[in-house]
Amino acid sequence: MKVTHIFHSGVLLETDQDLIIIDYYHEKDGFDRKDFLNYLKRQNHKDFYYFVTHGHDDHFTKEIFSLPYQSIKGKTRYILSEDLAEYKKSIPNVTLCRPYKEFEAGDLHVTTFGSTDQGVSFLIKIKSTATLIFHSGDLNWWHWKHFSQDEQLQEKKDFLEELQKLKVHLTQRNTTPDIAFVPVDPRLEEFYYLAGKAFLEEIKPRKMFPLHFRDDYSVTKKFQEQCGEPETVESVSHAMETFYFGD
Repeated sequence: MKVTHIFHSGVLLETDQDLIIIDYYHEKDGFDRKDFLNYLKRQNHKDFYYFVTHGHDDHFTKEIFSLPYQSIKGKTRYILSEDLAEYKKSIPNVTLCRPYKEFEAGDLHVTTFGSTDQGVSFLIKIKSTATLIFHSGDLNWWHWKHFSQDEQLQEKKDFLEELQKLKVHLTQRNTTPDIAFVPVDPRLEEFYYLAGKAFLEEIKPRKMFPLHFRDDYSVTKKFQEQCGEPETVESVSHAMETFYFGD
């Protein structure tokens, strides 16, 4: 399994037969769109899967529907949150998602969970490699300082309840994610780590990548050190950094 952190919450996962791109988004700093498209071109014998957790412009761009982003020899599928329903009319191979659904998409078995903002989060099993992936999207513990105490408590409740639904699902199947992508948003200041820490404690993924930090890569190392799990938590240093897992 090859994992590439694209930018912010965007990630690319690659196996021998699949290319899975979740919440593709980039800014100009540290990202070369031409190089990325050349990479896709070199992989165009594989099936491409584009997942979008929701339509916020830091998780979604219409670029993914254009020809350069599509597989040439394989099939290109789009798995979109239902708030992007408008694209189903004009784009082929679109599956729309709401929370708490299960379905097959080619080599993938997909289960959707909720969000504490908009859209869904994804639990994705790659059947050919038996690899389980979780991507949070905007499922986060949004402890904003400007919120009232009641609002902060509601955000905590909403996040922990959603986490519990995921935990129950995994426990019933005696499994846990091989790789999880979870927000550690530095805009939350000293509360940036809450979702990540709770996820580590409750879900216990084999490997976790911080997300949702734009170009503040230092927060990933900070989180790794604060949570004391360097063998589980990856730190990310730049856009398009690549990691390898397994043989």
